[in-house]
Parts: sequence; structure tokens; C-alpha cells
Amino acid sequence: VHCAGGMRAAVAASVLDAAGREVVAVDDGFAAAADAGLPLVTPSDDAAA
Repeated sequence: VHCAGGMRAAVAASVLDAAGREVVAVDDGFAAAADAGLPLVTPSDDAAA
């Protein structure tokens, strides 16, 4: 979970964790997540339609 300021990501991570999901909160620039080897998921063009 990532957002520009961190507050929304922290809230989202907490909600997802409470729901039993495995969560990683990225507290750095988004590119750092890929550099750290975390899997990144982006919506496909089909999902956005």
C-alpha cells in the first residue's frame, strides 16, 4: 500500500490487515518498492473499463 503522504496508506494497510490480508506499507518512494523486490500490481486496461 502506498500513497504520497503516508496517512492514507497507513489507514488502508490497517483495514486490510484487520481483514486478514497480507499487507506491506511502503514508507518511501514507490520506485523503492520495486528496488526492494516487492511485487507490484497495477490495474490492467481491462480492469479500468
